[in-house]
Amino acid sequence: GQELSNTDYQLGHKWLPMEQAIRELGDYR
Repeated sequence: GQELSNTDYQLGHKWLPMEQAIRELGDYR
């Protein structure tokens, strides 16, 4: 379980900027 949590933590940090970019693109539409 801890390995999964660590993976989710890293994925969260990798996807945070991507999520912000998607939100910005959505705002421009």
